Amino acid sequence: MQRQKWLLCVVIFIAFLSLYLLTLSHNLAAAHDSMSYLCDIDSKTWNFHPHHLLYIPFSILWVGLLRGIGITSDSILVIESLNAVFGAAAVAIIFYILLERFQNNTRTTFSTIILIGCSFGFWLFSISIEVLTIPLFFLLLSLLILLRKPLRQKDLVLAGIFHGIAILCFQAHVLFVIPALVRIIFVKENTIYTPRTKAVIIYLIPAACIAIIGYAAVMMFSVKPTSWNEAFLWITKYAHEMSDAWTVPSLNSLKKALIGFSHSIIGGHFFFGIPWFASHVNQIFGKHELRDEFYIVRSASPFISEYLLSASLLLAGCIGFIILNSLSSIKKIYSEQRPLLLPIGIWLIVYVLFFFIWDPVDFQFWIIQSMLCWVVLDRMLIHQATDHPKRTAVFRFTLPFLLLAINFFGSIIPLHNESNDYFYVQSKALAAQTSAQDVIITDNPWMEGDYYKRFTRNTVYSPQELTSDSLRQSFIQRIRATVSSGGKIWLTFPIPERDTTDIVLSSFRVLWQSTIDSISVQKTRQAIGSQEYEVVRGENK
Repeated sequence: MQRQKWLLCVVIFIAFLSLYLLTLSHNLAAAHDSMSYLCDIDSKTWNFHPHHLLYIPFSILWVGLLRGIGITSDSILVIESLNAVFGAAAVAIIFYILLERFQNNTRTTFSTIILIGCSFGFWLFSISIEVLTIPLFFLLLSLLILLRKPLRQKDLVLAGIFHGIAILCFQAHVLFVIPALVRIIFVKENTIYTPRTKAVIIYLIPAACIAIIGYAAVMMFSVKPTSWNEAFLWITKYAHEMSDAWTVPSLNSLKKALIGFSHSIIGGHFFFGIPWFASHVNQIFGKHELRDEFYIVRSASPFISEYLLSASLLLAGCIGFIILNSLSSIKKIYSEQRPLLLPIGIWLIVYVLFFFIWDPVDFQFWIIQSMLCWVVLDRMLIHQATDHPKRTAVFRFTLPFLLLAINFFGSIIPLHNESNDYFYVQSKALAAQTSAQDVIITDNPWMEGDYYKRFTRNTVYSPQELTSDSLRQSFIQRIRATVSSGGKIWLTFPIPERDTTDIVLSSFRVLWQSTIDSISVQKTRQAIGSQEYEVVRGENK
């Protein structure tokens, strides 16, 4: 019986790996940071970012491994295949947890893992260049072990090891210590440990040692801080460098959280193809950059978009019906499987609370919560099956079918086509108009700048990256050399004539003026693709 379960897990792994490999994303803008990671990996820059310490080095090694065995595919697809492997493995672990720990039957387990593996966030991050899939795999391994009956000493050690690795892959997973300790301390059934203090120590030592040794090694050999304060600032880099991600709890943050959570389940790109939604998008999202979202569905049929919207509403209605019919039974559902549901429930609550105040609108931070919610919904359906087997069977088929269809046709297929990537198309269009000596200056280094670096032949600058005297001096020399040799400077933004409230832009205005003071320049505007550029060219006086 046990061997049969493992064979089923292998089948699930192969099935989802095939799905993910066949739908690898060709739109690097969809996962926000993909192009930035790609540039580091392609240049073999061992960038140990404290937020995701091991992702870049791990990816560089993966590319080297596959290149070594003769795989010559574009590095984008090679790197994405790494997440496909770990994403499929994560689905297989969830399958085993439901099958072995919760004692689900095979049919119900299939239904639930399709809901998890085909949720938009989980699916996209298994087919993109992103950091969250690998640590999720290790967290699920840790959870699988912690839910074991009985919990033995070697289980605690292994669970701690996997948790420590997850922290090195994604710093915020230090929060997983809370549900882990809840499982160890408060779940007394089927455990060999009393006192609990010993079990806690056995778990924490490997987890803490791996995380601490990993960060200490990077600081010692790579970062090399000169003081404890500098070391602390590096470890907490995101907390202060991305201070705008912190959100004060309010109705507005609740709206953002609902958007982020919903987006982690349904991609919803088809929304931008619905005329009413497109006309009200600024009222809904404020001043967010959405031109790439509109570009994806620029030729989408409004009828198809509205059909997918109807399917999404039907899916939401089914979920709402299941939840409403389970409210009176929540206590019973929980009490029947408390040893399993307590740590999972605490994990859900802890991550919901943290990401409610940290960048709640970003769907990537709700992938784990949506996964756990599907597990809770699975328990509700298991309970309802006793009194309503036919209705539950309909839900078991309808929910995964709807979610798979909505995300496959509404998001995954459009993202599989590189011609739907706004920044890629724009970069290629500009590359066709520039010569190798030209220079591109953009005020969006995070997305636009990285695309220009990869898909054009040109040197790319941005005001945000000119942070030292040596970089500014190099910039001045390159601009003057380009203009004096008849080359062009392509600016993606207008340089203000006077200082503004934007300190970076005002500082760049001064630098720009001092750069062209000794040069006679001519300025024109040129539209290329969907964007207009300010073009500067000239000769020495």
